[in-house]
Amino acid sequence: ISIINFGSILVIAKLASILVFSSFVVVYSYLYFTYIFLTLLLSNPILIFLKKKWSNNEENYLIVIILLNIVFNLLISTILYTFLSYQIEGVSYVSFLLVSLSMTLFEILKKYIFSTNNISIIYAMLSSVLLNILFFGFLLIYKNELNLNEILKVYWFSFSLVVLSLLSFFYFKKVFNVNCKNISFVFIIDVAKTHINYSKWLILGGIAFWGYSQGIYIIAKSFNIDDLVIGKVRTIQNLLGIFNILAFTIENYYTPIFSSKVKKNLITEVIPSLKEYYKENILKIFILFAAALPIGLSFYNIMYSDKFGNGLIIFIIFYLIQLALIIIKPIAIALKVIEVTKPFFVSHIFAALSLLIFTPFLLNKNNAVSFSLIFVIANIIYFYIIAHSFYLNYKK
Repeated sequence: ISIINFGSILVIAKLASILVFSSFVVVYSYLYFTYIFLTLLLSNPILIFLKKKWSNNEENYLIVIILLNIVFNLLISTILYTFLSYQIEGVSYVSFLLVSLSMTLFEILKKYIFSTNNISIIYAMLSSVLLNILFFGFLLIYKNELNLNEILKVYWFSFSLVVLSLLSFFYFKKVFNVNCKNISFVFIIDVAKTHINYSKWLILGGIAFWGYSQGIYIIAKSFNIDDLVIGKVRTIQNLLGIFNILAFTIENYYTPIFSSKVKKNLITEVIPSLKEYYKENILKIFILFAAALPIGLSFYNIMYSDKFGNGLIIFIIFYLIQLALIIIKPIAIALKVIEVTKPFFVSHIFAALSLLIFTPFLLNKNNAVSFSLIFVIANIIYFYIIAHSFYLNYKK
């Protein structure tokens, strides 16, 4: 899904008109709200609680998560579509809902595969490969008629096919046996309460994160910022978003490992794993970033400079942001594993509040560099609060 999030923007930015791409950026910002909300509420906690609490009832746990996902998607997507329809005309409600539903379902199934011992992780890889083949294949098929609704159709159709293929695989291979009689109302409430108690600060922080990472494009549209500026910043932000693939990989792989070492929810229990992680990976990370600088700049200049103009300063801005986020990612995982989640709310909420101070001034300049500085300010706040929270827990 990280490859699609990265690659789709690059391909759509190249194939679609500036107006269609700018509209898509706004629509995707709405979709990402639902995605991040339900990822934090439903799918990410699977990495923590499947082994911690429901290792003997994995199948029914998954069914309840899927049911909750459907209910929340219907509710949230309907509300968001009401606002979206005022900003962007002609967006299909059905397509909007299906994109959100299929993306979040795929994320749930993927997290389940990462967490269970009953399914080889290779199936997560195979499903992701299939997803990318379908998605980019459909994009190429529709490249000559790439309007907004066709883009959404490519999203929901490719994700839905992969979700159905995974569920069919689970069923026909008898990976697990679902006994719906054991799914009681009490069990559903227990799952919901556990996830909400764990995720409440993460969700509130995630909404704030959405505000300064994606929602800002909705604000920019309301400020009548040029479509060229919106498209340019989003394209370069996404180009450096290739490191999100690394970030998601780190989280998916190391969260269960860190979690298995924790018994009393103390940060000291995670310190040996953290030291081992940095010892094994920090040099590789810096080599990767060193290589990414000339490659990424060259790629932008070849593919997009004729459409969006020079992007050196904006590229450097998002490059440094991504480097900082990758460095602090294991520390963020450690805090989540010991269930210290309030700092994520605090960091994201302060980062989002910074928009109230700086956004009117920076957006009024109506240029891409000023627009990008909003992201710098927000991420500096996030980095400092997460690092400081880790230090305070370490002192305890």
